[in-house]
Amino acid sequence: MLALARRRQQNQGYRRIHHVLMPNAQIFRGKFKFTKAAVNELVQIVDPYLTPPNQNGLAITKTDQVLIFLSSLGTNSFQSIICDRFGCSQQTVSNIIEQLLHAFTDPHVVERFIQFPIENAAWRRRTARDFSRLAGLRNVVGAVDGTLIPIQTPPNSNNLYRCRKQFAALNTTFIVDSWGRILYCNPRYPGNTHDSHVFEASTARQRINMLTCPEGYALIGDSAYRNDGRMMTPLARPRTPQEKRFNRMHCKTRVIVEQVYGMLKRRFPALTSRLRYSAEKNARMILAAAVLWNFGLDRGHGVQRGRGPVNFTYPIPLASRNVRNSVVASL
Repeated sequence: MLALARRRQQNQGYRRIHHVLMPNAQIFRGKFKFTKAAVNELVQIVDPYLTPPNQNGLAITKTDQVLIFLSSLGTNSFQSIICDRFGCSQQTVSNIIEQLLHAFTDPHVVERFIQFPIENAAWRRRTARDFSRLAGLRNVVGAVDGTLIPIQTPPNSNNLYRCRKQFAALNTTFIVDSWGRILYCNPRYPGNTHDSHVFEASTARQRINMLTCPEGYALIGDSAYRNDGRMMTPLARPRTPQEKRFNRMHCKTRVIVEQVYGMLKRRFPALTSRLRYSAEKNARMILAAAVLWNFGLDRGHGVQRGRGPVNFTYPIPLASRNVRNSVVASL
């Protein structure tokens, strides 16, 4: 009887806020990391994956749905905070984030923005030429490194996700080109996995090992990786002038991947604070951030480094079991 007599609570009313109508374009870009024109392009890309707004007066437009997802990546705020910004419920924000996450990590969308065409001879020559303008190394087709993305400790995981820095994380491996474009992204390994193991087990490693071209094209990485015919790492104890010069050139070339990590985490601060989802969903969030990073590069939001002339002072080394030695000998 008391339950029947209890008065029904009034439904919560929300005041819809349309951020796309914000007159100041600079403030808009600061809040959502992209210009209004870029946001409109994102809406067109993910339009098939979004739920069309209903006909009532409280419908959330597709543009607002994209902005909600960008707010989640760009601030890592709680969904209860984001829902207040857009005038909707927390459950609505949760549903929209899941829909957009499915859209940005769809294989067709990922393949459109993240490509590693290592089998293409013209692409290898063009990429190696661009890398040579950074420091002079002529056979580099990608810079590889791993980074730790903090996450909330999954239940019943013990120390599986605890990294060497003593926090739960996902060990994410990226390969980038000289322009800062992400060529390969693997965010699915727990934090206690070594960078070298993540790369050795990747499809990118298998594909570059299968190259049959006579040129010694190789990736460039730090001392965590194994030096061989398709990977160049720095010399541990350089003695000769050629070895010291190689290490300087190696450092100036490989730093691009470190710069991409810094700018990616600065653009999407959710990657620097703890992601509060399941481990599988956290990995999809990282992949979505990589897709959005490459989308931003296509629209002029990203790396613009000073470049020198193409280096023709020594020939591209031939493929061998230790291409680093061939490069050092030619300096």
